[in-house]
Amino acid sequence: PARRPPPRPATEVPDDWPQRAGRVLKQLIKMDVAEPFAQPVDAEEAPSYYDVIERPMDLGTVQKQLRKGAYRGLLQLLADVKLVWANCFQFNVPGSDVVRYANEARKAFLKLCKDEGLPVE
Repeated sequence: PARRPPPRPATEVPDDWPQRAGRVLKQLIKMDVAEPFAQPVDAEEAPSYYDVIERPMDLGTVQKQLRKGAYRGLLQLLADVKLVWANCFQFNVPGSDVVRYANEARKAFLKLCKDEGLPVE
């Protein structure tokens, strides 16, 4: 039988990382727990949000930036996704539903990345 190349180390970013990250985001955004993070926070629903949060970020914006080719590397994209969760934790009360959703969505994101062979740790 033909020998397969050895698997890449988990820290190596594959050349097709944008396609893989695109699949991850598409799957994540479909999940119920990610729904609050799929689009920018509505200022009418959270009037003080934009006073408290210096750099708003949401998964839909990350997806748009990825499609436009705005990320020079996977680390830039990961930083924006981490910002989504960090903003949620900063603005919302610990233990609230939205914080619980952020934790679940974050875990799902990490698992999806791992499944796609993207180094996230």
